[in-house]
Amino acid sequence: MLLFMKEPRNERPEPDARLCELMRRMAAGDRQAIFELNDHYGRNILGAIRAYARTLGVSLPPDVANSMVLDFCIELSDHGGGWRADGGASPWKWAERRLHAAVLRHLTTLDVRQPNRHDEATTSAHTDTVDTDALALLDALVARNPFASLLREALQRADRSRNIAILLDVEIQRAGGDPTPAQSVADLNGLRPDNVRQIVHRTRTRLRKAVTDEPRFAELRTIHLIAGNPK
Repeated sequence: MLLFMKEPRNERPEPDARLCELMRRMAAGDRQAIFELNDHYGRNILGAIRAYARTLGVSLPPDVANSMVLDFCIELSDHGGGWRADGGASPWKWAERRLHAAVLRHLTTLDVRQPNRHDEATTSAHTDTVDTDALALLDALVARNPFASLLREALQRADRSRNIAILLDVEIQRAGGDPTPAQSVADLNGLRPDNVRQIVHRTRTRLRKAVTDEPRFAELRTIHLIAGNPK
């Protein structure tokens, strides 16, 4: 039950005029706007990148973090036409999943890690990941969480990496409040939403069977990924 009423939508602050103009120019193909976005809003994007990296237990060197900021600005220019100034979210919040994906791509290629992370766990993360963002995130959790390790083993037993990644991506989108997760994941993978939904259904069915058939996976049976039945 809510204890306090939320502010009405018309109380929302006015959009940043400079930011709106830069996003409009990028959507129109103005490549110079990419670098202006980096110059004027790089600190905001850098804060979002560092915050996400911390959830993975990683402290980013300045040169790596700054490179991620520019890469994200470039990617945003290719997909930012859908951002709306009146939507209430900054472009880096609106495209948060793309920002997270950009961070994970850098981490899996640059091998940036904390000094106390075990080399064996890191090596496993690199060899088992097939350039798929959701699996890279799961790998990062495996290094610190035995439950995540058990889940990853069950997923690997259930299906191939590509299908597992699509299932996890859909669940990540759904958990983040995306009303059309299949559409979002389809757009990112060059698929149709119906294809994504079919992959998710088949992979979840195989995962449930793997967990049901193997007593060692019993503690996984109640988690939403397996027990849930989202539409």
